[in-house]
Formats: sequence, C-alpha cells, structure tokens
Amino acid sequence: MVQHYTRAYLWYVISRTLFADGGGRTAPWMWLKALSGWDSKQSWGSAALAYLYRQLDEACCRHKDDASIGGPLVLLSVWMWEHFSVGRPKVMRYDAWDDHDNPLRKPTWAYKWDKVSEFNGDQKRMYIDYTNEFDALTAEQVTWQPYGPQDNFTSIPDFQLNPKCTEESHLWQMRCPLICLYAVERHLPQRVMTQFGLFQDTPPEWKDTNIVLHGLDKMKQKKIKNWESYHEKYIKKWNYLVKVANNNRQVHRQVHDEAAFYKYLQWFLSESRVELCPPAYDESILEVPTGFVETTNPNYNRLIREGTQTGFAPMINFMVSFALF
Repeated sequence: MVQHYTRAYLWYVISRTLFADGGGRTAPWMWLKALSGWDSKQSWGSAALAYLYRQLDEACCRHKDDASIGGPLVLLSVWMWEHFSVGRPKVMRYDAWDDHDNPLRKPTWAYKWDKVSEFNGDQKRMYIDYTNEFDALTAEQVTWQPYGPQDNFTSIPDFQLNPKCTEESHLWQMRCPLICLYAVERHLPQRVMTQFGLFQDTPPEWKDTNIVLHGLDKMKQKKIKNWESYHEKYIKKWNYLVKVANNNRQVHRQVHDEAAFYKYLQWFLSESRVELCPPAYDESILEVPTGFVETTNPNYNRLIREGTQTGFAPMINFMVSFALF
C-alpha cells in the first residue's frame, strides 16, 4: 500500500511539476518508465533542465499553432523572479518552518517565494506590459548573482538552505549534454559565469548545440523505442564528465571582474537580439533625412495618438539610440 501511494505521488510530481506539458491536462505515457525502477540512479535535475530547455525552444519558435511551454515552470518562475524585477511578485510573509532538527528537512530556495501577491488583470494588457518592461530593461536592473556568495537566505533572518541543494555544486559548471528521453540539450555555463561570481570570457567559448538534435520529436520519431540506446554517445559523455567533476572538486577559477563583464555585455548586445517588440522606426531615420514623410512611421504615430494598446518600449529604445547617435 505504501508503494502504491508513493507511486501515485511521484506520478503527480513527474507529470504536473517536473515534466508538465503545456496544456496541463494530460500526462505522456513515456514518463511511466521512470516509475518502473527505484534504484535506476537517474539524474532527475539534469533531465528536468533538458526538458525545460526543449520546451522553451518549442514555445519560442512556435513550430505548431498550439505550441506552448511546459516543464518545471516553478523552477523557471523562481529563477526569473530572482534575476528580473519585471513581473516579480511581492513577498507577503514567511511561514514558520519546523525542520525537526533535521538538516535534510530544511526547505529549498523556492520557500522564499511561497507566499506572494497574485496578479489580476486582462491577460492581453499584461502581456503588452511585460514585453514593454523587458524591452526597456537595462543591465543595471538585472540581478546577475541573486543567490549571493553564501548558501543562505540572506534576506530571511536565521534561515538556512537545505544542504541537498548545494551538495553537488561541483557539477554546476559542467559543460555537458543534458538528456531527457528524446531531448538532448547542451549545458553551457561558460555563457553565464557571472552567475557563479566568476570571470566572464568575451566571447564565450563557442559550442555547437547540434540543430539535428532539436529536430527530434517524441511524436515524429515513434519508431525509436529505446532512446537510451539512440543517445548512447551522449550518455557515455555525461557519465565521463560527472566522473571528472567528482575527481576535481577543488578547481580554482578567476573571480568576477567588472571591467571584463562590461566588455561581455557590449559584445552580447551587439551579437544578440535583446528586444521582443519590433522597433518603432527604422534605423535609417537617424541618417540625414531627405523628406519628412519618408522618415516617419504614420501608422505607429496614429496608434500612439489614438490611444490604442501600443508598446512604449520601441519608442524609448528609439530615443535612447537617437541620444547616443
């Protein structure tokens, strides 16, 4: 009876928390295999990250009309709230936590966001507000190292993190494949070394993320019955890199440098798309105008004038670029 209840609870955790689908109403049968063995020694953390990365990719690219995000969205929400002020809820209170003098019963970082205010409003209006705020976000407004140099809740007095959360911190900087059944994603910590309080190279070491792997789909590749055999080379590489990391726990790396990080930001902004909304005006408007009509955007001006829900971030970004010009 205990095993039956345990399996039912784990099925809920797997299908509704770690590997939830976009709709939240169904649970793919492929996760049932995870309940077939208790001592399989699977890496649940890396699998959850791989699935989340693949879901983010599918949701952003929208290869299908019904494409939506899935995976461990609680993890994604906590990560976003720690890094960005956009959409960050207000923490209401902290409930008392009794660990019964057992360190392994202390809470995880998500406890910090357990009691927060709820957002109420029109979804379309909120979407426009969020995209505008993200587009107007500056580097100074981002919390690059939210967890601090210590492993405690610095904002919560007399509160300590569950030691399980940092037990394998020596694996955080592994440059390895993350594997979750059909999905294989690269873990590339060299792109975000600032998050660890370490020196950020510019540009980061390039690594091919293999576009062929992103074409794999659990529906299209139904003929593949054994993903473990199909991804054998990635599994072997994962096991090898874990062994190397376990044998080299005391690796000393160069600490964070503000000047180097500023150089990285300049490179990142020049090489990446960092704006969600299309620009209000074409960049050619900053050149010497040949005629007033040719340099204006009548449709955008009309939307602003008539009060239609128009993003303000494109206009702000245009004014900033004009000032810099």
